[in-house]
Parts: sequence; structure tokens; C-alpha cells
Amino acid sequence: MEQKIYQYRIVTKDNGYFIAEIWNDKAKHSWKGLIHNYRFTSAESRQNWINGFIRNVESHERIKRERKDARKNVVNTFKVGDILYNSWGYEQTNVDFYQVLESKGKTVKIREIKGRMTERGTGNSMAGYTTAIKDQFVKDTPVITKRVTREDSIHFNSYSSLIRWDGEELYCSCYG
Repeated sequence: MEQKIYQYRIVTKDNGYFIAEIWNDKAKHSWKGLIHNYRFTSAESRQNWINGFIRNVESHERIKRERKDARKNVVNTFKVGDILYNSWGYEQTNVDFYQVLESKGKTVKIREIKGRMTERGTGNSMAGYTTAIKDQFVKDTPVITKRVTREDSIHFNSYSSLIRWDGEELYCSCYG
């Protein structure tokens, strides 16, 4: 028996075993299509697993639709001169500042600006706090165009988002 749910095809077999195969019909290569192949002790346990799989897929698809709708309806609240920051790093905290140069429709044009270390951490010379220096652009940095995906932040890259800076000092750390 075959059943279709979104991009998945569910195949059940009863040839002495209770088998459920889940195929991804959108797989680039046919040999990558089979993503699950399970054997169960009863038809009931197989059906319970399939029902759970279908619930998970439907929930995932619903969340994707909701996020897509939210992106369509987002309002760009960023203004020229706003300062944004991202905080990122592994074993250290890096903070980069960006200034909004243009805000039009659902996009903003930004450029990196300098930050100033304002206070060293107590007893730790490799940590402190930083603030942005408005209109002091980092030399040779390009103007970057980004699409606003949420009202309060912008997806910047795979590991960080840009958030509107409130003017408060931000913790940072460095090595070397």
C-alpha cells in the first residue's frame, strides 16, 4: 500500500514482516530517496509509527507556512542612522556594529562601523565592554544590502542576526 504526504511517499508491506518505507520523492538522486526503512512486530505498531511521522511532517509544514507568512507581512522599522550589532563567536564573544545607510521597502543598506572598548573586565585583560562609534566606518568595508525578515532583527549570516542597538555597552572578549 502507498500513501502520499507532501513530498513523502509511505509504502507499507506485509510479506511476513510489517515494513514501513518512507521515500522522499523530491530527492535529487533516486538512491537518496529512501530515508526510512523499518520493520515492526505488528501492523498496529507500524501504523502508530506512521501516524507519528505524518503528525511531525504536518507540524513542520505548518510551521514553514507560518514563518513564510510572517516574512511576507513584516514591517521594516529600521531608519537611516540606526545602529545594529551582532554578537558571535566560539570561546570568545565578538561584537560587530553596523549603521543603516538606507531603509526602503523591506530592505536596508548597512555598512560596518567601528567600536570602542570602554571598560576592561575585572581582573581579565581579555574581556571588557564595547560601544559603537556612529559614522566611523571601517575602512574598505562594502555596503551590504539585507532583507528585513523580522521587525526587530535581520538575518545576517548562518551564525548571527543583526539586532537594533540600544546604546548600552556590550560584553566582548578576545584572545591575543
